[in-house]
Amino acid sequence: MELGNMLFGNSRGDYAVNRDLEDLFVDALKRAGFDDRGFRHGWESDRPAPPPYNEQATATHHFVIQPYVYDDLENAGLCPNFLDRVTGLKLRWYKYPLRDSYANYDLTREMLVPILDRLVEECQSLGAQPFRG
Repeated sequence: MELGNMLFGNSRGDYAVNRDLEDLFVDALKRAGFDDRGFRHGWESDRPAPPPYNEQATATHHFVIQPYVYDDLENAGLCPNFLDRVTGLKLRWYKYPLRDSYANYDLTREMLVPILDRLVEECQSLGAQPFRG
């Protein structure tokens, strides 16, 4: 665990996520209309994120994405940064996707690829365009 996360962050979990998955994850986020931090750009979801997620979170039918928010540390530890409601996958990260990241089960590339493919497909069906920033 990184020292900053240990002292100030909220990324905790049963299984450390391999940092080698970061490029794959961030590429999928961008194809799904998010920037490399998990903030939505240029589209809206018709679903509110459930409490205690904050207004920065994006919820779709199957996913919730909560970027790391520096000014809401009180609630930051209550919500995973990435939730797949179909598989139950919960990811938590420190500051940006997959930095000092933890999951609720041992995650492999083979498991993550179809999850991310569904994320991209679902967000694009809601009008998301790939983020080019």
